[in-house]
Amino acid sequence: MFAVKKFHYFIYGVHTIVRRDHSALTSLFKRANVSPRVLSWALELQRYDLEIEYVEGAANNVADALSRGTLSEHDMGIAKHAEEKVVALVRDSDWLQNNDQDFKLIIESIEARKEDDIPIRHHGRKLTSADFEISDGRLRLIRENGSRVNVIPRNKRRELFTEVHHGTMGGHFNARKMSSQLEKAAYWLGMKQDVAKWSQECQKCFVHNTHRVNTPSLKPVVVSRPFEIVGIDLLEMGLSSRGNRYIVTIIDHFTKYLGAYPVPDKRTGTVAEVLFSHWICGAGRWPETVLSDRGTEFENSVVSALCEIMGIKQQFTKGYCLRENGITERVNGTIVRMLKKS
Repeated sequence: MFAVKKFHYFIYGVHTIVRRDHSALTSLFKRANVSPRVLSWALELQRYDLEIEYVEGAANNVADALSRGTLSEHDMGIAKHAEEKVVALVRDSDWLQNNDQDFKLIIESIEARKEDDIPIRHHGRKLTSADFEISDGRLRLIRENGSRVNVIPRNKRRELFTEVHHGTMGGHFNARKMSSQLEKAAYWLGMKQDVAKWSQECQKCFVHNTHRVNTPSLKPVVVSRPFEIVGIDLLEMGLSSRGNRYIVTIIDHFTKYLGAYPVPDKRTGTVAEVLFSHWICGAGRWPETVLSDRGTEFENSVVSALCEIMGIKQQFTKGYCLRENGITERVNGTIVRMLKKS
């Protein structure tokens, strides 16, 4: 699922072969008895024209190579060259020709050979002229670890960002990665804020990036009295010695009172009879709202007519979203575990 969403723009509408060393995936679209989660995945994947092929693990060397440890920058031999090429945009005479207001006092202090404390805005500590040097016409910042990075004047910052972001060595990476890359070889006041602003202004990033939708978190169902909301579900258990194959589970959200009723089938009349005869009339448990999934045994004219006559509101969950009726689903799991252990 992660892969098809990541490569949506490349594979949507195109016949795509997926080679995987997991043989169970080859029958993903053929199996009938699957969990709701797997079924929802299969429905989502039907948007794409996928052909899943099984490849033995030893033969799947292309995918395996991508999951192995990466080489260091030194072994690759390209990172240092890339940084030097990017910073080469700042010519030797830039700092001597431009009177940059951000570092004017720093430059004057270095030229006068002073070591004054000079406050720099947007910086966490005071800097002295000893923290900078002018070498080959470039102003450099000496970091605490001893490394030196070029200080970029105002008129060259956007040009440097453009080259790193979508130039020959760029890749339209996000602001966090861009800042991390630039900090290795450059410095200016407010670098992260500028990079974030310019990254948002990139039209190609806006068009081609995946725009994630913030899905609100599920909130617990709040009830204040007994039988305000009653959850109902059907649990398939296999044929018993008495000829029953299913269990109708009904639980009150407030008191957590549970009723589990074995039935031979899941016909409309069977489920409606259990709700009316056993739950409502059996002990006077009259619900205000009945919460269920959209199975045909619950969403039909018989159950709807029963609820309408008795003044009960029917409420349904979304398709294949078990969490919306979580109390009932957890009860089903408890019943299954208890019966397996008995």
